[in-house]
Amino acid sequence: MWRYFLLFIFLWMCTMCHEKKTYQPVLAVMYHQMDSAFQDTLHSHLIQMDELITHNEDSTEAVDEVFADFIYRFSLSPSFQKSRISFPLLSRRLSDSTVIEEGDWKHDSLYYKKKYFTLIFDHEQELDLLNDSALTDIKFEWIYLHSNKIKQYCFERKKSHWMLQKINEEKWDTLDDLDFYTFYHQFASDYTFQSTRIITPLKYVTLDPNDEFSIVETTMDLNQWKVFKPALPHGIISNIVYRATDAPSSTTRILMLKSVDNFFSNALYFKRIKRKWSLYKFEDLSY
Repeated sequence: MWRYFLLFIFLWMCTMCHEKKTYQPVLAVMYHQMDSAFQDTLHSHLIQMDELITHNEDSTEAVDEVFADFIYRFSLSPSFQKSRISFPLLSRRLSDSTVIEEGDWKHDSLYYKKKYFTLIFDHEQELDLLNDSALTDIKFEWIYLHSNKIKQYCFERKKSHWMLQKINEEKWDTLDDLDFYTFYHQFASDYTFQSTRIITPLKYVTLDPNDEFSIVETTMDLNQWKVFKPALPHGIISNIVYRATDAPSSTTRILMLKSVDNFFSNALYFKRIKRKWSLYKFEDLSY
């Protein structure tokens, strides 16, 4: 019985969120703590609720202002997703190309059902792009570290609406960031290697336990890093490329790990010194 009560509370709060034209999921921490069968039930109710507002003009305009709001809605709602794809959709896989018709499209939930997703930036100034409403070209990526492949969903803003224009899948050898991805794969999967690529004392930024609106800047050693470090994804990672063109070569990278609800937020800061990437700062702003 408690499950149905929880479901009611969850959906009611999500409805309040929709009424305020906010498309970030509510109480997703609770969602990820539920068993899979109940998650499926809840997910289907969320989709039904979202379908009711898919044709609401005001909400459609609001969801296009910031790409993060749009991609969440795109991931959640099958009908909204179809309405934001330019069919017939070109899909390139390595050397092969196919065209997907609307009737053949299967809903793609992207990162929605994941506990967290990753974002990669060249430098701190790029973080401002997260809330930039003037962008017109953005790519969502799956990066397959084990198989050296990348899958890109290419979005363009057309008449103030974000639209999926094509899907590309290619090998890493076409990427400018090959060097960093190769390093990160080993860094995330091999602790012995990882420990040799951490600059100590490691800069550490976290929330003040006595004031959640303030942060504390301190340092940690390797033993403390081993205790506090997050579980790093090392098979498949996601990314959203907010810049339309390749940025000039940068000697820094920021890898962000975020949950859909924004309660979990970690950032790893890397820099390249003498052709070697190393971690120099760790930020944990999770609630």
